[in-house]
This record gives sequence, structure tokens and C-alpha cells, in this order.
Amino acid sequence: MIAAIYAITMLAALLAVLAPLSASAECAWVMWFSSEDTRTELDRKSTTRTEHTAERAFESKRECEQGIAGEVQRLAEPLRSAYDSVSVSTDPRVLGGLVVAKGLSNSSHPGAQRRRIDTQCA
Repeated sequence: MIAAIYAITMLAALLAVLAPLSASAECAWVMWFSSEDTRTELDRKSTTRTEHTAERAFESKRECEQGIAGEVQRLAEPLRSAYDSVSVSTDPRVLGGLVVAKGLSNSSHPGAQRRRIDTQCA
């Protein structure tokens, strides 16, 4: 019984100390890029490489989401000259932006190439 009272007292003390810290913590929204490169060989064997990058920080979620359209266009621009097909989506229902590039136009590699970049705020 004494152990239970001691445990409850310690828990209450810990919560009393931590409560003000969480109330004063600053919050930031980060724009993330997830880049996925897939190469499929002629024998249909494919390899995929994925990278996640924190791009920029914002004070609010709204600011971050408003920056997605411009970032997606910026990411898509250099891909337009390198790939046969580049599609861009900044539909808010997708919760971010998406760039999909297919087929390297100047590649001596006989397989298929695909690059996908997701942009989100978290």
C-alpha cells in the first residue's frame, strides 16, 4: 500500500514538472520530400532507392501547405528535359504534392526508369 501511494505521488510530481514544459513548447511545420527512384531491367528485375529529406521549416501548417505548389514545380522543372513524361499534382486531397517522371529520354540504359517525389508537411 505504501509503495502504491509513493508511486502515485512520484507520478503526480513528475506531471506537475512536465506540464508547463509542453504548454510552452514551440511548434514548427516541416516540408518533407520523399524521393523514390525505380529502375526496371529488361528481365523485369527492378531496384528502388528511397530518400527522405527535410526541406524547409514553417511557423504554421497553412504556410507550409501554401509553399508546396511552388516547390513541386521547382522539383519538376529539371526533370522535364531528362524524362519522357513528367506529371505534377498539387491536389489538396492528396495532402501534398506529387511529381512522377517516367522514361529517361537520353539514356543508353535499355530498362525503364521512374522517379516519384512526394511533398508533404508534417
